[in-house]
Amino acid sequence: MKYGIAILGLAAVLVTSGCMRGNADTWIKADGSFTRKVRLMGSSMGSLTEEGAGEKSDKYASITRYYKLPTGSDWTITKSMKKDEPVITLLRKV
Repeated sequence: MKYGIAILGLAAVLVTSGCMRGNADTWIKADGSFTRKVRLMGSSMGSLTEEGAGEKSDKYASITRYYKLPTGSDWTITKSMKKDEPVITLLRKV
């Protein structure tokens, strides 16, 4: 019984976390200024509409469903596709 619960928990983690990836880079200059670059990669499957009719909605919805994008004027947001996967790149220079 204990092993069944552990396996079920592990399966739930694998199912819910398998599609999203992200990385962040920071470049710091000698004068104290820095540049921060965050890349969020989503699922190539996109996301289905509420009705589930098989019709794909916004291809970036797989990212924006899990991440709240910054709204400040300091951030530059670029959306692109890389090998059929949606990518949102966030860049901030300070």
